[in-house]
Amino acid sequence: MSNTKVYIAAYGTLRKGYSNSRLVDKPTTKHIGTGTTVNKYQMIASGIPFVNKTPDTNITVDIWEIDEEKDLPSVDRLEGHPEWYKRELVDVKVDDTIYKAWLYFCDRGHGKIVESGDFNIYTKQR
Repeated sequence: MSNTKVYIAAYGTLRKGYSNSRLVDKPTTKHIGTGTTVNKYQMIASGIPFVNKTPDTNITVDIWEIDEEKDLPSVDRLEGHPEWYKRELVDVKVDDTIYKAWLYFCDRGHGKIVESGDFNIYTKQR
């Protein structure tokens, strides 16, 4: 059994303190910190957020270090990968470090553009 660690870039309900963070916030995982994507994308939200590849703003994410075999499959199931959300490796900056992290993209999202790129700000404005 491998113990390969991977990084997840969580921008919505997988962020620390949100309902689905229980999938990644465990004694066997590590919260690296909050950062932003190096490249610009677009966040759209209608209750839950969707990120697509339209260059708009840097997306605020929480970076989690998780086990590829034990934790990643449950996150993939939540996100409906690869049928609904599709995960891709992106560069994320936390403090002065760049991480290669899985970010889940979805082109089918609809709703309001989240100009800040931060789901926390969006939820407080609702």
